Amino acid sequence: MPKLSKAVNDADAIGRALTEAGFKVTVKRNTDRRELFDGLLGFVESIQGGDEVVFFFAGHGVQIDSASYLLPADFKATSEKQVTVDALALQYVMDQLQEAKAAFSLVIIDACRDNPLPKTAGRSIGATRGLTPTQPPVGQMVVYSAGKGQTALDRLTVDPRLDPDPNSIFTREFLKRIKRRGVPVKDLLEVLQQSVEDLAATVRHSQRPAVYSEARGRFYFFAGPANVTVNAAASPPSATAPVDVEREIWEGARSIDTIDAYQGYLADYPNGRSAKLANAQIGKLKQPAQVAGLVVRPESQGQPPAQAVPAARPAGATAAVADRQAFRDCADCPELVVIPAGRFQMGSPSHEEGRFDNEGPLHEVQVNRFALGKYEVTRGEYAAFVRDTARGDGDGCFTDADGKWEKRAGRSWRDPGFTQTDQHPVVCVSWEDAQAYATWLARETGKGYRLASEAEWEYTARAGTTTARYWGKRADDACRYANVGDRITKAQVPDWKFPIHDCDDGAAYTAPAGRYLANAFGLHDILGNVWEWVQDCWNETYAGAPTDGSAWSTGDCSKRVDRGGGWDDEPRGVRSAGRSWLEPSLRNLNLGFRIARTLP
Repeated sequence: MPKLSKAVNDADAIGRALTEAGFKVTVKRNTDRRELFDGLLGFVESIQGGDEVVFFFAGHGVQIDSASYLLPADFKATSEKQVTVDALALQYVMDQLQEAKAAFSLVIIDACRDNPLPKTAGRSIGATRGLTPTQPPVGQMVVYSAGKGQTALDRLTVDPRLDPDPNSIFTREFLKRIKRRGVPVKDLLEVLQQSVEDLAATVRHSQRPAVYSEARGRFYFFAGPANVTVNAAASPPSATAPVDVEREIWEGARSIDTIDAYQGYLADYPNGRSAKLANAQIGKLKQPAQVAGLVVRPESQGQPPAQAVPAARPAGATAAVADRQAFRDCADCPELVVIPAGRFQMGSPSHEEGRFDNEGPLHEVQVNRFALGKYEVTRGEYAAFVRDTARGDGDGCFTDADGKWEKRAGRSWRDPGFTQTDQHPVVCVSWEDAQAYATWLARETGKGYRLASEAEWEYTARAGTTTARYWGKRADDACRYANVGDRITKAQVPDWKFPIHDCDDGAAYTAPAGRYLANAFGLHDILGNVWEWVQDCWNETYAGAPTDGSAWSTGDCSKRVDRGGGWDDEPRGVRSAGRSWLEPSLRNLNLGFRIARTLP
C-alpha cells in the first residue's frame, strides 16, 4: 500500500492533545492485523459502563459494498473477500463500543483517501475513493475526515517542502480547536468542518469532514470528562500554507454566543476585524438581567468547571464580591457563587404534579445574602480533605446490586460501584462527613463554611422561578439541565424498574460537575446528579418552619434533610420543592452535598 507520511504523526498529536485534556490515552503505531485487533479489544475491555470514549484512526481505509474497513499495516489484499476477513470493519468498532455501554463514544476516522489497493484483473478492490456514510448507534458520534466521494489530503502541495506541517489537513485543523475550553464537541465539529473545507479550497480541492451523530447530551474535550479512555490507532507512515480562518472562528463564536466563545476569538485575533463586536457582546452578556424580581447576572450557560485552580484570594477579598459572582477562598476550596438576598414562596402548591404532602404549607421566607457552591462537592475536592484529615471511609454504603438495595461493606466514596473521576460529585458520604468537611474548610480559611439551610437551598434552586423545576414544568426537558433517571439509565443500569424522564442526558450514573446548563443564579446540578445534604432536622410539614432562611434545628434530628434528586430519580423526585431525609450516619450511592458559606 502507498506510504502515508503523516498518519503516525497524527495519532501522536491527537494523543498528546487528549492527554493534556485529562484523557487516559493509548497510542498504537504501525499496527499489523493482530496488533490492531488486540489493541481494539484491550481498549474495549478497559471501558466501564458510563465512560466517555474516543477512538481515533489515521491511515488507509476502503469501502466494500456498503461497509467501511480500516486496513492494518501488513495488509496485502487479492480480493474483496479477503478485505472483509483481514481488515477491521468500522461497524465492528462501533458495535464493540456499544456493547461496552459507553455513555458517549466519538469515533474519528482520518482514512478517507484514494483506494490504496491494487487492481485485480483490471478491477478495483472496493470503491475507488472515500468511505461510506454510517449511522452510529445511540450515544455515538462518527467523524470522517472527508465527505462521501471525497478524499482527505495529507498536505496542500505535492512538494512537502512547501507544506512542512507534520499533520494531515484534517488533523492540523482539529488540533487548533480541541483546546477551546467550554466548547461542546458538537459545536467544535461544526467549526472544524468549515475550516477544513476552506483550507482545502485554497488548492482547489473539495474536502469537508462528515459528521454522523446519535449522541445525547453535551460533551466537552476540556470539561473534566468522565473516566475517559482514548485509543489512537495509526497505519504506517506514508506548516500549512497561510489560510485566513478568522471568519469561521468568528462565526463559530457567534453561533455559540457565550463569553468564553468570544474570548476564544479574541485570544486568536485580539485586533481582528470583529474584535470590537466581540468585546461588545461580552459586555452585553455581563449585563445584569431581571429575573422574577431578583437581579442576577447571566453566565455562559453550560460552561464546564475550569481545570486550572485560581490562586487563593487574600483575606477579606470576598466582602467586595458582587452578587452572582464566583470566587474561591483557597486552592482546594470549592468555587462559590454569591447569592443575593431575597424573598420567595417555599414549598409546592397543591396542584403541582408529583407533589408530596411534606412540601406544604406554602410559606414566605426571607433569605439573607450568602455564598453557595457553584457545583456539588467533587470527588477530587473531598479527597483533598481526606488526605489532610485522614478521615475514614466508613463501614459501607447503600448500593443497588442484583436487584437488592442494601448496605455493602467495601463500597465508599472511593468505589461506589460505578466509575467516577475527580470531576464527578462525591457520593457515599454521610451528613456527618459533610459536617466534617465544612469544619475543615472553616479551619483552613477562617471563613464560615457550613451546609446550606433547607430554605436557602430551595431559594437557590428556584432562582426566581415558581414552576416545578427551574427550567419549567416539563419533566422531559430535564436532560439539557440535569442528570436524571432517563433512557440511558434504563438501558444501562441493571434491573431498572422505575419511571424515567423521556430524554437522554448522556450519563447512566453520575456526570462530571458542570456538564449541564446552569440556573439563573449560575448554579449547576442543583437538581439531579446527586441528592444534597442540608443542615436541617426533619419535619413532616412546614407548619412552624423558620421564615428567616435559617436551618430548622428542632423536630426529628435523628433524620437530616436532603434535597434535589439524583442521577437515578424519576420525574417526581427531581423538583425544586422535593425533599427527603436519611439518618445522618448513613451513606448512599446517589447522595452527596454542596457547601455554603456565610458572608459578612
